Amino acid sequence: MLLYLKPSLTGNEPADVLEYAAQHKTFPHETTADQFFDESQFESYRRLGQHVVEEVFGQAAAQPAEGLGPVFDRLRSDWNA
Repeated sequence: MLLYLKPSLTGNEPADVLEYAAQHKTFPHETTADQFFDESQFESYRRLGQHVVEEVFGQAAAQPAEGLGPVFDRLRSDWNA
């Protein structure tokens, strides 16, 4: 199984991420040609990534499991429900 998470905005992100997005219209798809992100840009991408992972893996990862197999089984079950 390959899981690909693409950053996107759904409206339930933390306020600081939404504020950055309001000021930067291409966020979260800004060019990476300039690898020197300023602090607010770096933190906005980091926090958005954290939010996406918590939303996707929240319930499935909250339960104890040995290895990733059971976590992905739970994800598959949750997404196909």
